[in-house]
Amino acid sequence: MSELAANGAHEGTNRYEIGERDLKSEISTAVDAGIEITTNHIDISIAPYFNHISNYIFYNRLLTGSGADSLIDGVPAFKFNQQSARLMGIEARFDVHPHPLDWLHFENTFSFVRGNLFSLSTGHTIYPL
Repeated sequence: MSELAANGAHEGTNRYEIGERDLKSEISTAVDAGIEITTNHIDISIAPYFNHISNYIFYNRLLTGSGADSLIDGVPAFKFNQQSARLMGIEARFDVHPHPLDWLHFENTFSFVRGNLFSLSTGHTIYPL
């Protein structure tokens, strides 16, 4: 609701927010998969994922004609905007518990996410998130 009707300073974020009445509902489509290998002393899991968000809503900083921050009431101004977005990445976990010290675990977890915004009209990448 705030994305539609905002028009004022947001005290908690130190920015002036301007709503957009023509925003559409976000729609998310996600696909993920995973594989896990478990032995007596090693556990490994890998899980890639893909998420497409139609009508992704985000803040867009308003700039003056010279490229400086646009200020309203002394705080930077932001307007809600909407584009399609894509998030894709992978999560991996590696756990070693050597014999005879099964209570001892060396565990690492990694994740990588790449995000892009797309033009609603052309489908081309605008910029990475």
